[in-house]
Amino acid sequence: MQISHHFRRLSAPGTDRLAIQLTEGSEACYPLYYFIPSLSKDCRRLIYHCYENGTVQLRWLNLETGENRAISHADSPEADWRPWQAEPGLRGVRDYRSVLNRERGTVLYFEGNRLDSYDLGTEKTESLFWLPPDREPTGQNAASPDGEWLYFIDAPVGSEYNKPCQGARVVAYHFSSGSQRVLFEVDAPIHHVMPFGNHHVVVNHPAGKCGMMFASLDGSGYSLLRDGDPGAEGQVVHQLSTQHGLAYETFYHPAGAVTGLYDPFERKRLEFCLPTHFGYTHTGWDPEGRLWFWEQCNVPRNRMGAGVAAGSHLEGHTMTYLEQLVPGERAVLKPLVGNWPVESPGQRPHFHPQLLPGGEWILFTAGDEHFRPQIFLLDVADLRSLDPLDRSLLHSDGLNDLHTPALLKT
Repeated sequence: MQISHHFRRLSAPGTDRLAIQLTEGSEACYPLYYFIPSLSKDCRRLIYHCYENGTVQLRWLNLETGENRAISHADSPEADWRPWQAEPGLRGVRDYRSVLNRERGTVLYFEGNRLDSYDLGTEKTESLFWLPPDREPTGQNAASPDGEWLYFIDAPVGSEYNKPCQGARVVAYHFSSGSQRVLFEVDAPIHHVMPFGNHHVVVNHPAGKCGMMFASLDGSGYSLLRDGDPGAEGQVVHQLSTQHGLAYETFYHPAGAVTGLYDPFERKRLEFCLPTHFGYTHTGWDPEGRLWFWEQCNVPRNRMGAGVAAGSHLEGHTMTYLEQLVPGERAVLKPLVGNWPVESPGQRPHFHPQLLPGGEWILFTAGDEHFRPQIFLLDVADLRSLDPLDRSLLHSDGLNDLHTPALLKT
């Protein structure tokens, strides 16, 4: 992957790793959500959100040349993502719900209830379908790796998180035929769907708690993963699809924040504790499931061990990776980035890191010199050969889980 020399180079706080600032100037720039790709198949163009003057639009940035162009020119007043990025009156595309289909080279986004498709090759936009006026797209969406399906979430207009929500749906749209099928309905305001391979999806959360729902394209309903497994405690908050299983972190666990890998077909897991001082945590996404890393948001922990929701004040964030795991003995973490402050409300100050194809760079959001959220790359080429997890240790009763807090080496 070639990176233009025009982008600003700097040293990451705390570790002096090379960081490259890709965006600048706007109030906030941030990639598509961190469990779906934001980089085109040819690894040249980055698809991202640009927030400015109360409007959210999509843009692409050529990493080789620095060329930057608008994808959307949306003016819908229904753009905020309740409650995670709640900004009544926010205009533009539906925030955090856009998708890159890498195989087809298209960017999908909702303007109001209309789904539009932007072709990265022709740079033309077409409308694919409209949701009925009594429903709205409420969650983060995804495309299947083979490019055949778009998975999206819709619910009755006005549905609210943590309140009964009758008839929220996970729907699959087939790009070739234009047909749709409902994979399942649930009376909960679900807000993340992501593919696991080409024929399954994982969704969160079920009604009344956090957790992972797993479903097939055949529309046969869903099963709850990890719930009820021998010895499994706490609730999964975020999970990400990898070639080796689902990477996740749990809160409400007696041992504090716990992270792990889960095989959804055999219902096997391997878990270990994160350091006790970790606050609100996001597991980073490596699609190959080799590099294990986490963002820690430096916000207070409530009495259940979960992070308090981010506000609009100045916040610090750090990033760490797993250097070594010896089941039954120890987990060793090392810092990737020290405290990096950023100021913005809701989701926008989160790093939401993901490893890009090739394993040389982590893509993430952090603060510029004015603490505004912008998009950066972090050089992790030295970690490409690191693979600290032995997947043969996954076990149906968590036999090899490690509940001693990880050691963070500086």
